[in-house]
Amino acid sequence: MTTLATHGAATLPGFDLNPRDVLAAIRRRMPTPLVAPQLISASLHVATFAVSLLPSAAIAGMFILR
Repeated sequence: MTTLATHGAATLPGFDLNPRDVLAAIRRRMPTPLVAPQLISASLHVATFAVSLLPSAAIAGMFILR
């Protein structure tokens, strides 16, 4: 059984595996997160539209407060 001194990390009980190696193997098998380009594009369009409404909202607010 390997020890903390030999591998730099504690071993799993009953196994001669380094937890770092186990996590690395899991990460290698995990798919990369999916990001839809359409979702990013749509969010940018919504944000641009919202920012473009700010001057109109400011002018309307000035008329309401006047």
